[in-house]
Amino acid sequence: MTRKPMELRGPSEPSTDLRDRVADSAMGEALPLVHVTEVGIGNEIIFSGQLQARQCKVFGRKLLYFFLGRPAYRLHDEAETSRYISRYPCVFVVDPKRVKPVQVYPFDTGAARAGFYDSADPHLGIKDYLLDGTYESARQQLGFAFESVEDYFEGHLKPGLTDDVPHFEQATHSYVSIANQANRGINDPGTYDDRASAIEIASEDHLSLKGAVELVIMPQQYLEGETGKKNDKLIERLKALGINIAPYDWQSTRSPADFRAEINAKVLAHFRDRVKS
Repeated sequence: MTRKPMELRGPSEPSTDLRDRVADSAMGEALPLVHVTEVGIGNEIIFSGQLQARQCKVFGRKLLYFFLGRPAYRLHDEAETSRYISRYPCVFVVDPKRVKPVQVYPFDTGAARAGFYDSADPHLGIKDYLLDGTYESARQQLGFAFESVEDYFEGHLKPGLTDDVPHFEQATHSYVSIANQANRGINDPGTYDDRASAIEIASEDHLSLKGAVELVIMPQQYLEGETGKKNDKLIERLKALGINIAPYDWQSTRSPADFRAEINAKVLAHFRDRVKS
């Protein structure tokens, strides 16, 4: 299948209908932010003490990316198994109060630019879906499009979301078509993509891990070997940074993508525990 990359903007001034509707919506729950990378890179981040804004190929400036709650970022060749544990997911769960957003989108813009959203309106560009650049706007997008956090994680949009939306509100209708690619139950075969409704937040600032990262999710075997020998330097570094650990059981016979559901459940459990406390 030939993918058609989504341009940054359409042939005219960017649409604002989706942003306007989201701005009038009630806020969804206060989910944490997540940053997803490979274990090998995550290890470097932990010892460096910060998440760094890096040059973005989509927008042409330095940005640090997060998702609201849902760790939907796809790793390179993530459907392939590997004997290297360093290729598997590492997720940083971040206190949103420590991040200053500069832009918010209702989906992964990297996937849009790469042409993964086949159902998008061909006359619109990425900037037609731009929301207000605040954490509150990300929560309003959650409240606009989803009835619950669980529905958000499952990719289930509110029923009839565009029933009363006029067709000239192109960005809103196109967003719904894109977002439905994250719903396994109704998307076209072979087009499922959980990035299609994961709310993306970008900052221009580096982020110090200490006091900002609440939890790191990584393989148990990267923290402790089969013989009981521990990765003492990494464990002590995480303790010094005040970061809790939620391990998953890595197996080289499984691909990085195979752990997505388990990692999602760990983020949700962390959020629910934080709400209770």
